[in-house]
Amino acid sequence: MSRGFIKNNKLVIGTGNKGVYIYDFNSETYKNIDRNNVLMNNSVLCIGFDKENDLWLGLDNGIAHVEVNSPISIFYDNSGILGSVYSVATTNKGYLIASNHGVLNLIQVNSK
Repeated sequence: MSRGFIKNNKLVIGTGNKGVYIYDFNSETYKNIDRNNVLMNNSVLCIGFDKENDLWLGLDNGIAHVEVNSPISIFYDNSGILGSVYSVATTNKGYLIASNHGVLNLIQVNSK
């Protein structure tokens, strides 16, 4: 199980077979994000946060980017190059992604 806190008094819990749960201590409600609503699979191996406090989930078969206070968006790797993601770290230019295929550097491009 992976877990971590995010802003606005919310707890994120990643599970091995039920996706991720986001519990809001302020409203005492929770959201379950899993394969039934948008994730590629239910195995959450790790949880990361970026500078906007969005969630990045390392799954068995890729990564998912979850905008916690917005609609959910997913990064799909249809090529299979990424493999199984074990860790995601933020850098000043984007993200480093550790997978069973090696370490990949995802550079974030700012659109103006």
